[in-house]
Amino acid sequence: MKKVLSLLAAAAATLLLGGCATAPTFGIPDDQVEIVDTQKMQLVEDWARRSNVTVIWYRKPTRLVPKTTPVSS
Repeated sequence: MKKVLSLLAAAAATLLLGGCATAPTFGIPDDQVEIVDTQKMQLVEDWARRSNVTVIWYRKPTRLVPKTTPVSS
């Protein structure tokens, strides 16, 4: 039983420590960046205001846009 608990603890520690470093950019192509979709947020907020509803953003909506290349002069 102790062996099973120690294996579970080691697996949990590996997931917590190893997975956090790559989590924010996982699945996002190198030539794109993720930004907050303010247009969608504004549409939802306008609808909520008209419908007398309160919006609580748990996660703000995001979208992928191409990265801009720096202009050298």
